[in-house]
Amino acid sequence: MPRTRRYVRPGRLIHVITRFLNHEYLLDSPEARAEYLRRAEISFAESDWTWLGHALMGTHVHEAALSGVTPYGDISRRLHSGFAGWINPRKGRLGPIVAGRPDTYEVEPAGAMALIAYVHNNPVRAGVVAHPADSDWTSHRSYLAGQSSRLVDVDTGLKLCGLTNSVRGRRLFAEEVIRRSGQSRAFVDDNYGVVRTDVREQVGPVVELSHPIMSADGVPLKYPLWQLQPGTIPTRWRGEVATAIVFICDCLQVDRNEVLSTSRRRALVRVRRLVVLACCAILGCRLNQVAAALGITPAAARKLQISAKEPDIALARELADKLCA
Repeated sequence: MPRTRRYVRPGRLIHVITRFLNHEYLLDSPEARAEYLRRAEISFAESDWTWLGHALMGTHVHEAALSGVTPYGDISRRLHSGFAGWINPRKGRLGPIVAGRPDTYEVEPAGAMALIAYVHNNPVRAGVVAHPADSDWTSHRSYLAGQSSRLVDVDTGLKLCGLTNSVRGRRLFAEEVIRRSGQSRAFVDDNYGVVRTDVREQVGPVVELSHPIMSADGVPLKYPLWQLQPGTIPTRWRGEVATAIVFICDCLQVDRNEVLSTSRRRALVRVRRLVVLACCAILGCRLNQVAAALGITPAAARKLQISAKEPDIALARELADKLCA
């Protein structure tokens, strides 16, 4: 989980949302939820992340945590592959259970109370219960009792909320969670995808946009930028990849339709390699866009790039220079 593997900064307050495939109702019983938490306990125990709270909502899971150095993808992979092995025979299904990467949102420390309250109020917003304490789908009862477990660190959660693990502190926590029961879609920035695409188009492939840092009220404050490859050149070509392909085919006097066909003739494979080299390594285009324009997979495009020899690299550079001239 790259976005989560590479771009979650250690020591940050994180809201994670994991969705199951096809909105399947997998956490449909106390037994299933207990098994999920048991495996979460094992997975998190072998990491340096701190689980602060959760809501197991049948088709998806909300989690509040303090991030560590361990890539979250490693934690998630172990948790969900193990749970898939347990749930699949019981559901008569095969394959993975998670729909892509989880959504991750960084929250300012001042937003700890809002985040945990949002997580604990999920059953209330879903209309399952009228009061957060009426549901055992969340970690709310653990907070009310002030009892940490091997998984949920109640003491740290209360401390981040500015409260103590005392009768008064837990009472104030419960009152605040109820007060925030109407809070909706906090820490979820619907504009993230648009902003990320715009940044990548303007800056090129040398940076990646991290998950947004949210305020206590669920407003995106900023989107941290991460440099991926210090030596990567900035984007030189702002036009369509298809235009670059036509230009290169014309320069090499090759039929573009043959290059875009499924033929594996050596000459055509070489042209595809030159297109990938010129567009990605020299012009700064994104590999997945070039692969899509050629009608091949990103993995196949990467293989063409890796297997390139010096003569092809030199010719690709010459073709790219002509295109930008």
